[in-house]
Amino acid sequence: MKKILGIFGICIILVSPVVLSEITISDEKLIQSIVNVNNEPPFTYDPPSWATGRFNGTWGISLLGLPAVELGWVVGYFSAAGVFGRLEGYFAEWEDEEPVSFIAGFIILYNMIGYVGSIQNPDNGTFFGGLGAPNENGEFYYRINLILGPSWYMEGTWEEL
Repeated sequence: MKKILGIFGICIILVSPVVLSEITISDEKLIQSIVNVNNEPPFTYDPPSWATGRFNGTWGISLLGLPAVELGWVVGYFSAAGVFGRLEGYFAEWEDEEPVSFIAGFIILYNMIGYVGSIQNPDNGTFFGGLGAPNENGEFYYRINLILGPSWYMEGTWEEL
């Protein structure tokens, strides 16, 4: 019985930092994220030469693999060649009209790997791995797991150029 309680206690100690990690979001941003569900990103840019399609949508915090709190907009371009792809995009919170961060990476089947960083300081970023996929209806969803920080999601619509 003592062994079972000891194992249970160790499990709680290991899991509690993840469960109890504090995510600081002001009430104003939470309300704004609920109100701005259908906002279009305010930023566009010319496609790179390698791009075969574009995407736009929203990003936010993911809890248990599901979108929990929508925080802002994301826009970008992708190329797809069979099971391999490449993406590049910019994102920011809803109140920002210019992007403050970027995302760049590669897609292999349902997996995405890459780098997320700040535009002002590109070294201030982290690598990520993600799962998700676009569908035939022109929609996509990716869960992005950062090496440092919480899990994020990115969802929206895509179209061929």
